[in-house]
Amino acid sequence: MPFNMSEEQSLLSSMLTERDAQISTLTHQLHSTSEILHSTQKELQQKSLSRKAQREEHSGTIKRLKEEHSEQRRVLAKFEQNVKNGGGLRVHEYAALMRSANSNQVESSYVIRLQAQLCR
Repeated sequence: MPFNMSEEQSLLSSMLTERDAQISTLTHQLHSTSEILHSTQKELQQKSLSRKAQREEHSGTIKRLKEEHSEQRRVLAKFEQNVKNGGGLRVHEYAALMRSANSNQVESSYVIRLQAQLCR
């Protein structure tokens, strides 16, 4: 059954319209996916910068804590040496030293026990 010219044109026209609709849909999906990709990349970049800043902050904190630890060890070594050499400090001096190392109140009974332990 042969097609006449108008039927063939109608069929081709509907095929073109259908293909144009598919192209339009795919183009829209491509743009949506590109926008999602762009926003995701931007979010990733922001998170990377945030993590870098956190790493730098943590590195600074670690360095500071190591320095404080070294200083506390130096103070403790000096304190132990002083006690071992018989140049014992008075109870209030122990308490002052303990307060400088720890901001909490130090009871004199604790200091006396500490002195007894250090003298052993």
